[in-house]
Amino acid sequence: MTIYKIVGLLGVLLAIVAAFVNVPYAEPLLAVAGVVVGLSVAGEHHVRVIVSALALHTVASTAYRERAARLPPSWGTSARWPLAPRC
Repeated sequence: MTIYKIVGLLGVLLAIVAAFVNVPYAEPLLAVAGVVVGLSVAGEHHVRVIVSALALHTVASTAYRERAARLPPSWGTSARWPLAPRC
């Protein structure tokens, strides 16, 4: 395994853990891991990587909007988490 694959796997692991647990400095660590992995992408694959990132962003935002549309009107009043129930 190369250093790029190891850093990539550590970045994915950190992203999964940070989704459920408060990890201090998770954002800068993910940014550094992203830069290291980004440097490993061959020049001819840059367009494919950018298009994949844009497609994942579009799918995620569409799924979020559809989920928010199905929630009852009493939801979505929290500034911290837009889909939290009103207390």
